[in-house]
Amino acid sequence: MRRNSFFGQVLTAVARSTPATNPVNDLTTDTRTARPASQLLTAIARATPAFTPGAQTLDAKLKASPQPGPATRMPHAAPDAGSAEDVIDFGRTIRSARQRQSYRRALVVALAAFAIPVIVASAFIVKASLRPGANTSPVGPVSPSPSHSSSPKASASALMTALILANESKGAKGLLPPSTCKQDTRTHVTCTAPATGITAADFQTYPSLTALYAAYTAKVSSLNSGQFKQNFSNCGPQVTYGEVGWTHQLTQTTSYTVAQMATGLVKDDQAAGRVFCNDTQGLEYMVWTQDDGNMLGYVSGPVHTDVWNWWVPVHNNLGLKTGAQPGWELSGNSLYATQQVGAAVDSNGRIWVAGGLTDAQDATAKTEYYDPTTGTWTPGPNLPVPLHHAMMVSYQNTVWVIGGFEPRGSVIIGVASARVFRLNQNQTGWVEAPSLHHARGAGAAAVVGNKIVVVGGRNAGTSPAEVVPTEVFDGTSWKDAAGIPVPGDHLAAASDGTYLYTVGGRRLEASSNTAAVQRFDPVANRWVQLKAAPGKVSDAGAAIVGGRLIVAGGESIGTVFGTVWAYDLASGTWSSLPNLAAPRHGLAVAAIGGTLYAIDGASQPGHNGSTPTLQTLIFTN
Repeated sequence: MRRNSFFGQVLTAVARSTPATNPVNDLTTDTRTARPASQLLTAIARATPAFTPGAQTLDAKLKASPQPGPATRMPHAAPDAGSAEDVIDFGRTIRSARQRQSYRRALVVALAAFAIPVIVASAFIVKASLRPGANTSPVGPVSPSPSHSSSPKASASALMTALILANESKGAKGLLPPSTCKQDTRTHVTCTAPATGITAADFQTYPSLTALYAAYTAKVSSLNSGQFKQNFSNCGPQVTYGEVGWTHQLTQTTSYTVAQMATGLVKDDQAAGRVFCNDTQGLEYMVWTQDDGNMLGYVSGPVHTDVWNWWVPVHNNLGLKTGAQPGWELSGNSLYATQQVGAAVDSNGRIWVAGGLTDAQDATAKTEYYDPTTGTWTPGPNLPVPLHHAMMVSYQNTVWVIGGFEPRGSVIIGVASARVFRLNQNQTGWVEAPSLHHARGAGAAAVVGNKIVVVGGRNAGTSPAEVVPTEVFDGTSWKDAAGIPVPGDHLAAASDGTYLYTVGGRRLEASSNTAAVQRFDPVANRWVQLKAAPGKVSDAGAAIVGGRLIVAGGESIGTVFGTVWAYDLASGTWSSLPNLAAPRHGLAVAAIGGTLYAIDGASQPGHNGSTPTLQTLIFTN
C-alpha cells in the first residue's frame, strides 16, 4: 500500500496534535486537551521519512538502488518495458528527489514555525473553554478587541467643551477638572468634588429661556421650603441667602424679574442671568442661570465662602451658544498658538494671521491663512523678522503687515518698528513697502476708501510713550494726519469704508483702560468722539458686520474678557452679543460676509496663555 501524500501526512499529524476546538481538527474526536508542541514536532518528523532520526536518507536509498539499464526499472516507474528514456527519467528523478528533499526541509521548518504558536494558542483557548460557563463553540470563545469599545465613547458636547475651556481659563483654572465631570447627556454634565470645599456641581442646558426659567424656579423652590422668592437680597461672600440678577461686570441687580428675563428682552449687559443662594439641608447651595446657552447650574458645599469663591470665577468664564440668538462656535484650531496678532482677508477670501507671541518670551515670524470654504489652515511664507503687536490690513489686492515690536535679545519688546511689508502677488514672500514716519506697536489700522489709516500705539525703550500722530498711506507715501484725541495703545479699530472707528485702548498699562470710541474722517482730517463703550477695555478685536461695529474680547487687570459688544453706526447705540465661546485678548478679528472670526489670542492676562483657537459667530440678519 502506498503512503499518503506528504502534505496529507503533515495535515494529519497537525490534526492529531490539535484540540477539537481548532478548525483544523476535522479528523479527530474532541479530546478537550491540547498536545504539547513537542508532540507536534514528533508527528511532523514521522510524516517526513527523510528527516526521521535513524531512518535511511534519500541519498542512501538512491545509492542502494540498482543502476539504471535497459532492463532495469526504477521502483517508482510505471510497469512498462524499460528503454533509453528510463535513463533520462532516472536523471530527472534524482534531480527531482533532491529538489523535493530541499523543499521538504524548508517546508517542515516553515510548518513548525507556524504550527508551534498555533498549538500554544489552541492550548490556551481549550484551557479557557474548560472553565465553567465558557463558550464551547467550535471556534472558541470570542472576546472584543481591546482597540474597540463595545459602546463608542460620546464626543464632548458644547456644554462639556465649555466646562473644559472654563477649567483652562485664567480665572477658573483647575476648578472644573474634566476627570471629575461626567457627561450624562449632550445637555447635562455632573461634576463630583471638582475643587476643595465643593461637594458637587451640576450643569444643564435647555431648548429655550422659558424652559430654563421654569427649571430654575423649580430648583430654587425645592431648596427654599417649596417657595420661590426673587429680588430680595444680593448673594455675597458673607451673604448666604438671596436671589438676584447678575452681570458680567461682577455686579448684581434687582431691576429685572424672572418673567422679564424669560422673554429674552433683557440684554446681557443688563443682566446675564440670575443667582440664588441658601444654606439648607446641611449644605450651602448656589443656583444660577446663564442666558447665553440657556444654562442652569447649581453647586453645593459645606462652607459658604468655599462655594462663593468657586462660583464667582466659574460662572464668569463659561462661554456657551445662546439658544435663539447666533452663538459663537469653536472651529478648527490654527497651526500654532499665538497672541498679539492682527488679521487681514486676501483677494481670495482667506484670512491671514502673521507673527505674534507664542509665549511671554518668544515672538515668531510664522504666518498662516484660513480658508473658510474648506475649513483648513495653511502655512504662509515667514515674515522677514519675528514680529508681534503688528497691524494688518488688506490693500491693493494683497495683505500688508505694519509696524509692531521686534525682540532684541532677551527683551521681547525690544524696539518699535516702522517697517511695512506686503505679501507678493504669488503669495510666496514679503516685499518691503514704504516705512511709517513713526515707529509703533500695539496700534490699530484699517483701510478707509483707498487709503490705509494707522492710529494709536506706543513706542519702546526705557521710557515708552504713546504715539499721537495719525498716519495715512495713499498708495505711494505716508503722510501725518490729525492726532488721535484720546491716545492709547492696544486699541481696536475697523472701517465702514468712509470712517475709521477706534474702541478702547490704554496708556501703557491695563490699569489705565479707556472706554473711548473715536471716529476719524480722512477726507476732512478730523476726529470725533462718540458714545463710550459699555465698559473700559483694551487688547480687544474689532470688525464691522451689517452696519454694526463689533468689539470682541479684551483684558483688564487680572481678567480676560469674553464679552462682545455691538455699536449701531446709524443709531449710535450699544448692545451686547453672545459672549465668546472662550474669553480671549490679543486676538485677531475679521469679518467675511455675515460671519465674524475671532482667531488665536491669549486665555490669560498679559503675555501668557497663547492659544490656537478659532471662534466663529454667524449673523442671521
